[in-house]
Amino acid sequence: MSSGCGDVLSLADLQTAKKHQIFEAEVITGKSGGVATGADIDYATNQVTGQTQKTLPAVLRDAGFSPVSWDFSSGGTLTVNDRDKVVYDPVSKAWYSYGGALPVTVPAGFSPVGNADWAPQTDPDLRAELSIIENIAELMSKTPNPELTYTVKGYAPGTTFGGGIFYWDATLPKSQHNGITVFSPTVPWDGTYTTLATFLAGTGETTPSGSGCWVRMQNSRDMLVSWGGVDITGTNVADAAVTAVIKYANTVKRSVRFDSGANIKWGFSTLVQHFDKFNLNVQCSVVLENISGIKVYAENDVEFNTDHPTYAERVVFRLKNCSEVEFSGFNFNSNFADYSTTTSDTTYKPQEWWQGFTAEGCSNLEITKHHVNACQVFVRADCTNLAANLHNIDIHVTDNMFKYVTNYCVISRNINLVEFSRNKVSFNGRNWHTFGEAFAPTTGSLNIIAKDNIFTNQIAQQSCITLTLGALSVTIQGNYCRRQYGIFVELGSSSNVLISGNTSISTGERADTTHILLTGAVDGNPAGGLSNVNITANYFQGGGFAIQEYNTGNALRTGFSITNNHMIDCKLPAITNQSYIGVVVRGNYMEAPTNFPDLAIAGQRPVIDGNMFVGVRVRARDLGYSVIAPKVTNNVWRANSLGESYPALIDYTEFTALVADGNDSTAAAYTDFIVHPSNCNNVGFRKVGPTEGFTVSPTARFAAKLTDARVGDFVANASPTASGAYAWVCVNQSTKAFSSIALSA
Repeated sequence: MSSGCGDVLSLADLQTAKKHQIFEAEVITGKSGGVATGADIDYATNQVTGQTQKTLPAVLRDAGFSPVSWDFSSGGTLTVNDRDKVVYDPVSKAWYSYGGALPVTVPAGFSPVGNADWAPQTDPDLRAELSIIENIAELMSKTPNPELTYTVKGYAPGTTFGGGIFYWDATLPKSQHNGITVFSPTVPWDGTYTTLATFLAGTGETTPSGSGCWVRMQNSRDMLVSWGGVDITGTNVADAAVTAVIKYANTVKRSVRFDSGANIKWGFSTLVQHFDKFNLNVQCSVVLENISGIKVYAENDVEFNTDHPTYAERVVFRLKNCSEVEFSGFNFNSNFADYSTTTSDTTYKPQEWWQGFTAEGCSNLEITKHHVNACQVFVRADCTNLAANLHNIDIHVTDNMFKYVTNYCVISRNINLVEFSRNKVSFNGRNWHTFGEAFAPTTGSLNIIAKDNIFTNQIAQQSCITLTLGALSVTIQGNYCRRQYGIFVELGSSSNVLISGNTSISTGERADTTHILLTGAVDGNPAGGLSNVNITANYFQGGGFAIQEYNTGNALRTGFSITNNHMIDCKLPAITNQSYIGVVVRGNYMEAPTNFPDLAIAGQRPVIDGNMFVGVRVRARDLGYSVIAPKVTNNVWRANSLGESYPALIDYTEFTALVADGNDSTAAAYTDFIVHPSNCNNVGFRKVGPTEGFTVSPTARFAAKLTDARVGDFVANASPTASGAYAWVCVNQSTKAFSSIALSA
């Protein structure tokens, strides 16, 4: 690779050249590393290309010669018993046998070249052993010698990949031909990619009951896709060959490695009926069924070309009933950059309309470490129209890098467990459509994990993570989300949810962003759920609502808590549906924007306790119902940086059995702690402390608006005097009468 300074080689170029030199030296000397002190080896492997070749000493030994331990540079002695020995000449890089009288002493530095007694080994069989066969088609036509091994340069004519070292096994049944590791010479192949699929399948075998096959020597644990004739230059479609290699690897339980530096062209050559929500018929490239216990991988050194001139929606890997399979390390569509993100775009660009994986009936599926650019959906795990026993069990999508995905990085339906962790997602979604969730475990996704992901530069107005009805457990933990538009998490009627330790930062307009949105009907499900939700130890900054409830229906919810979060310069939580019972807001730090001070927590028996409020008031008005038994206790209230004063710190239009006690408002700015009678319709008090209390009895202050009271209700005097009332206590539930308690008492 040029460094920009003429023909100066880079360090990487020099290192590559050195590896080639070591390989050549090992082949010639039969020594590890190509040095005299190296261990004896029979095979050398090129660390750049992966090619394995028999060393010359091993070849000579097979031909009846035995290398001595010295060479012509050092000198040595051949005894009367050393007629079968050969000596290496490091100058001419050849091995020589001695035909003169023995014994003979060879002086150091002696040159055997041209000496009549010294003969270079040029036996015809040895020449055949050392010669390079151009391709597999040529090997198929060669008369085999079972005593020799044969080096093949490339799989198809004109290629330098997919070759290797082969030997002849006369006893191996031709029925074992697979075109990958076993080759029957009586299976016809003209050497073209057009007929490669039929060659791999063994079509046209002329002696199916016969024996005698060429066998590939396998000196690595991994099986290269080029062994099946895959064109790694990206010129010819790879569908059939890749499928064949993976299926064969499955039978022998070996990993499949896409050759380093490969460019793979997908043809989407097989139409497959899917049983997802829409019963899609989609063109697919690699169709796998009942694959288990293998790894298919690269190391982000392989490029997948997902473009196609005709097919719109298309899938690279179609997986059915596969288990314990890992796909890792591919680069998808990396060279595409003409994204559908301009104001004039209204649909997908052809290069964006593809999917990475579809899965049905799979378990323990790992999809990891891919670099993904501009797909429609990367993983679709949707079994909507399959029986329950055919649903996916668990799929894990981890450590990937996604950018400019138009719709979903992952969408699932009817799966036991789906995980989306440690992924990096940027520029997700589009402005021209309403589907743009990075992680969307929807209908029937029972157990959901989203941990330690990084979401940045969201394009869509939709959410990074969208959940829906039916989950048994949800963990959203340790994620980082920074965006100008859209939503961090949308809880679509989900229950049993832990959202903890996340950072969500909105840099856009408040109307354009939300941190956590609680919604009702999603994906065709009825409104419900949203019970047993714990939102804790998160950091929310900027933008719209930290937590907002929207159209959640009237199903009763319990166990909803918001604890120990930091909320800075964002609209504060708004949960006002009457169906929420016992919402807990505790231990949070809330610093409200100057023009959005309202913390709107209502429903039945909400608890607002132990929070630090800066520029905050509890306010939920005109709800159409009375907030039942709200409890606002032990909070610290401070004015905002402008010192703005509010009419009331607790401002409900209608409420019953209010407990307001233990609050510290010394640094706050307000007129009344509890809403003024002129601004409410009906009220009721269970216990009101001195900071929160009144200067006259509740009966006198609220008159007919005091609609809820029971004997023993306690309201402290906000400004007691030595001769005046310390507090008022309800003494008659029917008349709502309060009697004073003297300070002296």
